[in-house]
Amino acid sequence: MLRSREVGSAGRRSAPAKALAYLGGAAGIVAVVAVIVAMTRGGDADIPLNVEAVGITTGGERVPLDAGSDAAFVPGTRVLADAADAEQLAAEQRSWLEAAEVPDIGPEYADLLETALLDLNTLTFDNGAAPAGLSPGWRHVWPRDAAMVAAALASVGHTADATDVLLYLQRVQGDDGLFHARYLNDGSGGVPDDRGIQLDGTGWMLWASAQVAHEMPEHRRAEFLDAVRPMIDASAEAILGLIDNERSLPPPSSDFWELDEDELTLGTVGPLLAGLESAVDLYGWSGNEAARARAAAGADRLRDAIHTTFGPDGYPRYPGGSEPDASLAFLLPPISNTAEPEVLAAWHTAVERMHRPAGGISPGAGWRDDGVSWTPHTAMYGLTMAATGDEQAARETLTWLDEHRTARGTLPEKVLADGTPAQLAPLSWTAAVVVLTAAELAE
Repeated sequence: MLRSREVGSAGRRSAPAKALAYLGGAAGIVAVVAVIVAMTRGGDADIPLNVEAVGITTGGERVPLDAGSDAAFVPGTRVLADAADAEQLAAEQRSWLEAAEVPDIGPEYADLLETALLDLNTLTFDNGAAPAGLSPGWRHVWPRDAAMVAAALASVGHTADATDVLLYLQRVQGDDGLFHARYLNDGSGGVPDDRGIQLDGTGWMLWASAQVAHEMPEHRRAEFLDAVRPMIDASAEAILGLIDNERSLPPPSSDFWELDEDELTLGTVGPLLAGLESAVDLYGWSGNEAARARAAAGADRLRDAIHTTFGPDGYPRYPGGSEPDASLAFLLPPISNTAEPEVLAAWHTAVERMHRPAGGISPGAGWRDDGVSWTPHTAMYGLTMAATGDEQAARETLTWLDEHRTARGTLPEKVLADGTPAQLAPLSWTAAVVVLTAAELAE
């Protein structure tokens, strides 16, 4: 997929620290220890595949399947064959898949897309919760992951399911319009740990709302906008408040690296810009011209501030830094409305620097040099290439993801240097971006 090159030594942010942040909590302590042991041996990481798939069992309950499990699925579904109501559950999931408007981008990708959609359906609960995965450290709802899921579901015509995902996030959103890093999936609005607020979630919710609204038939769009109006208003006001200062930039915040930050990151400002750009569309559809104008003015100010602050150094992760990361994708379509040539060029350079031995990329050039490819960030590269007109690169990325699935056909979070799937599968973020990429290519 990508040209091979040597990856430099890790910067100030280490993967063990990331593992502690991402897997925090008592339920994930065993996984934390395993990851740290694997990553501190030196050289390429050796991380096991702990969960290989998620199955649906009696009563619709979702259960993780360990790697190597001999549990059988009903063909063409993620329903476990030994479920007491397997026939009914299988019929329901087959019906859901048949109702999906699956992008036709060639027979070579048919199984990849079908499996990704089945896994998204399996990982989206009846209450609208869309957890990142189903192993102990991942069975929570991250706003950014859920945003991708909502957009992907809408792109194949399942706008009702996408709306449920957004309504779930609306119910847990704070009165200040901000979101915590992640939430319990039981609908209580509780959080699993003390990671606190991550500002990018507010931008992701506006972006996802616009993606879903765009896919709605016009006669249903007004009803949808009314349903999510509290989240739209609270999110837009929150972002405008965050940039109401001389620099027109928000304060530092943790982002998709899941680390405490004392410097502003591109991973925070990118989604916030996408959120304001999306608010312009949302308020345009709803006919609120005053709110639309405020969002547009805010987007212009934030966009200018981003290019002024990050642009001179090639859009690195931190202002004045030299190490780019995958957040460059957030400044490109379909996340952002525009594809600035200098941003696209910086993204290509970043991808080369983040290249890993198996062919994918890491979260950033400053990430630990452990040989691990991360599928969500690799998939984001394919999505941006599809959205900016590089069909060949997008298809090559989909092919790489297809070739590095688990034995169950699921998309793992990580791929080791030797090409082995690792950590857990399926990961909802990756599955969602695969579907979105196919939708972009089909257009």
